[in-house]
Amino acid sequence: MFESEAIAFCGMQTSPRTRAEYRKDLDRWFRAGHPLSVDGATQYKLWLTSQFKESSSGRYWSTVRTFYRWLVDRGLLEHSPFEVVKAPARKRNPVVQSPSDIVVEALVTSCRPGRDHAVIQLLLSGLRASEVTDLKHDSIVSDPQYGFYLIVNGKGNKDRIVPIGEHVVDAINELPNVSSDWLVHQDDGAKLTYDVVNGLVDTTSKRAGVKVYPHLLRHHYGTRMVRAGVNVIVLSKLLGHATVATTERYVSMDLTDLVEATRLDPRNNPSIRVVQQKETEWHRLAG
Repeated sequence: MFESEAIAFCGMQTSPRTRAEYRKDLDRWFRAGHPLSVDGATQYKLWLTSQFKESSSGRYWSTVRTFYRWLVDRGLLEHSPFEVVKAPARKRNPVVQSPSDIVVEALVTSCRPGRDHAVIQLLLSGLRASEVTDLKHDSIVSDPQYGFYLIVNGKGNKDRIVPIGEHVVDAINELPNVSSDWLVHQDDGAKLTYDVVNGLVDTTSKRAGVKVYPHLLRHHYGTRMVRAGVNVIVLSKLLGHATVATTERYVSMDLTDLVEATRLDPRNNPSIRVVQQKETEWHRLAG
């Protein structure tokens, strides 16, 4: 039931990996054979939580719920039982530890010039691996006022603007000068695949003697930006997240960060001036 719709739903996803994972998630539900009812959804939830870890069961459930929500929005289903049954319990926004600056520096130093260097610099600019592969040759824009930035097509087929530094532009300029529709491409101009991106990061990691995968570099970007003072709402826009709650999972803070934050409290640092009302105005308000 809804097999053709499932194919269409998965085909809407921009990332090949996401399309494949969504297909597996829906097939898992279809194979379970539970009726599309509150009781059926409840039984499926119990089965998921008994077979998989919290994070996995929650994601599998979310895919199916989103699919049936999509069917309701299209008028193909009157209501979805997955909106009635509560999702599997999971830890609230567990933070993924991002690689340290030392690890990232070792990774960048071990990059081969050209494609590998450009890919890793783009991942360190907060892009998803699928977004790097989907960058068209005209995705990079140079503006006299704002400098260089990328127009990135992310999840949900939504565009966002990601400013980039000169070091990223320099890495892109290392790419071979061949005709291609893609900003970062193979030596013959062909489009990169997710497997190629994952493979080159893995190879570079081994050469550097560290353990890193593409999405961890996105987490490093989030942590780096917050430590630099970027508002988490702004960071959410840069990362292309639908909610700030998702962004919070990308930020890994330690004791040093907490100590540095408290040093910004004017009561702890007399050198920080707090703007106060004029005495006459204060007396007027107080009176």
